[in-house]
Amino acid sequence: MRRLLSTSLSLLLSMPCLSVLADETPGPPPAQGHRVRVRAPSAADRAIVGSLLRADQGALAVTRSDGSVVDVPRSAIQALEIFRGRGSHPGKGAAIGAVAGAGVVLEQTLAESGCDPDLGGCPLYFVVGAVGAAVGALVGAGIGAMVKTDRWVRWTLCG
Repeated sequence: MRRLLSTSLSLLLSMPCLSVLADETPGPPPAQGHRVRVRAPSAADRAIVGSLLRADQGALAVTRSDGSVVDVPRSAIQALEIFRGRGSHPGKGAAIGAVAGAGVVLEQTLAESGCDPDLGGCPLYFVVGAVGAAVGALVGAGIGAMVKTDRWVRWTLCG
């Protein structure tokens, strides 16, 4: 029983260093030259973004875009993220566009005609809303595909 308890405790204490989540530690560790973002409130007010100059057991050295080098003690690091490229968001844009398109079209249709049986009645609004959603989704997907954002992946520091 005592051995089981000590083994369980050891495993539990090592959990923060395990890559349990898919986005915790993907790919190889950051190497010299990789673009990184370091959050260390005791070392800097804002996140330190730049190229990794060197990493040793005691600290990370990051070269900022202005050429200055910042040494960050490992004990001060709350989060380390690695730049993994730029990505677009067509799916998110399509979802926002669909909701907006359906809302605008339905609001205009209801304001102009109400639920008039001579114009096809209320079921017509489902068709009108679906058309508005489709148009909105196309426009939103196009905008989402054009908007590019940085993709950062969190890296867990152990040791």
